[in-house]
Amino acid sequence: MPPLPPSQSLNDVAPGNRVRIVCLPSHADLRERLQAMGIRPGVELLVLRRGRPGGILHLAHGLLEFMLRRDHAAEIEVMAADLPTTTTTTIAGTNAAAQPPANPTNLPP
Repeated sequence: MPPLPPSQSLNDVAPGNRVRIVCLPSHADLRERLQAMGIRPGVELLVLRRGRPGGILHLAHGLLEFMLRRDHAAEIEVMAADLPTTTTTTIAGTNAAAQPPANPTNLPP
């Protein structure tokens, strides 16, 4: 598959590509619907298939599969999932890069 540009519309992504959401649409109802399904900036999506001309996009996020109209997908900005992202969090007034837990399965007895 050809490499994806740094940022593009979800509507332009070919099937089989995994992308990371950069920005959700400004349309409030659509944004709220996506957020209710756990689709937020930073989340990875897999484009499973495209409908025939003018059709829908079949997408997956983990165990969730859903479909979006192409005009709605055109409002979602994405980037290739393998590109690095930097997330910063404010901790006690200082900026620190977000780090995953060292061992999330190691729970205290």
